[in-house]
Amino acid sequence: SYVYDYSTGLLVGYSIHDVMAGIKNPCHRINVRGLLDSNKKPNTAINFVQSLGSNKYLLFGNNQNRIMLLDGDKINSIYSEYPNTDSDEECNWAIWGHSVQYKLSPDNKHLILTTYIGTLFEIFNLNDGEVKSTILKGFSQPKYNIVNGATPKWISPDGDSPEGFYTLCASNNKFYASIGGLDCEQRNEILSFDYEGSPLEKYIFPGDVKCFTQLNDIFFFIIENKSGEYGLYKAKLSELI
Repeated sequence: SYVYDYSTGLLVGYSIHDVMAGIKNPCHRINVRGLLDSNKKPNTAINFVQSLGSNKYLLFGNNQNRIMLLDGDKINSIYSEYPNTDSDEECNWAIWGHSVQYKLSPDNKHLILTTYIGTLFEIFNLNDGEVKSTILKGFSQPKYNIVNGATPKWISPDGDSPEGFYTLCASNNKFYASIGGLDCEQRNEILSFDYEGSPLEKYIFPGDVKCFTQLNDIFFFIIENKSGEYGLYKAKLSELI
């Protein structure tokens, strides 16, 4: 497993088995900032890192370096295109970088990006290191304020606009997400979509779904109830329709 620390620019890899066994120094670290410098991309900030296995990673950056493939210590390909969501290029970068969630299907074939400001998602197909955007959909328009002094421009959500995508999980044939909506009242709903972008099912939960993951046909959820208490739940979504 890997965890990316935005503040330090380190990608930390570890074995859960080794951690649980109490093995000393079970982690290894990759200096992502150092790799960007050696690949002559010193002004790029990385928002998220996704492991592809075999020492390959997807790096999700800012500006023109939106999605990069890191193979060992070499960046071999770059996907620089953005949806034309805002005519201001820097605001457009921010929409697709501010609180965006990234999920890769377990078979490494489908990549989903969802936005928190506005309710937008983009689906990509991955094939031998090539990234191709295939589907773009939107449910509410991004409304935001520009943060004073940020260079390049950065944005904060407009308090009167609905909350966009809040949680995200991907399987090989569909993905699951929640959309907070007005006053975050729909955080207790999970929607499923196929990789053509079509909505499939809706599932209702007894509280706000904070995060969730899938193991075979079982899903595990952290749910916050109306009293503000958190609980761990498991369920087969097919039984909740």
